[in-house]
Amino acid sequence: MKFGILGPTQVDRGDGQLLAVGGPGLRALVALLLTAGGEIVTIERLVDGLYGAEPPAGAVNALRSQVARLRRLLGDVVVSHPAGYRLAVDADDVDAHRFERLADAGRRALDQGDHARAAGLLGEALRLWRGPALADVGAAPFAAARAARLEELRIAAAEDRIEAALPDSNLGPVVAELRELVATNPLRERLYALLMRALAGAGRQGEALTVFEQARRTLADELGSDRPPS
Repeated sequence: MKFGILGPTQVDRGDGQLLAVGGPGLRALVALLLTAGGEIVTIERLVDGLYGAEPPAGAVNALRSQVARLRRLLGDVVVSHPAGYRLAVDADDVDAHRFERLADAGRRALDQGDHARAAGLLGEALRLWRGPALADVGAAPFAAARAARLEELRIAAAEDRIEAALPDSNLGPVVAELRELVATNPLRERLYALLMRALAGAGRQGEALTVFEQARRTLADELGSDRPPS
């Protein structure tokens, strides 16, 4: 089976056919177990993650009922343990864990100066995203922090991919992509620096200076820092 949480929760039987996971409670349980990377998630953590710090009466019984439904859907993939439950899946069968592995490998290749390999790995990692992480379980108490962490990793991977591809890219589309990223992430210094490099490389030095001033003002206003992007 293949599992996805980089977007709406998705379960692929392995032949391209998607399973209907059910309502938001069951999707949240699947997503929470998947974020654990095959490790046991204790009943206490599951209750906290699904119901919050003040769970309703009967939350443990409701959890066990959801686990029974999940086992009917996924079979022996759902493993019980005296302390809790886990999903017996390979990390590479979960898009979020595969993304992290590929992004880490891409960053290492970039650090080693192998830009072509880095761009390939990082591009493969970013193509795994189908939308916002944990898109259909955002109301679950555990989801916001996990989604924010994954989004931070996605933006960092996008920055790495652009840096890796910058020397050999058609700079027009790169500039357009960077402008969009800056607009949605206006406090990331590295994006401003990459945009200035792309503009300068395209012979648009005047626009690069404008971006420099924009970055200086934005960072000073928002962060109280007058340090230009490096």
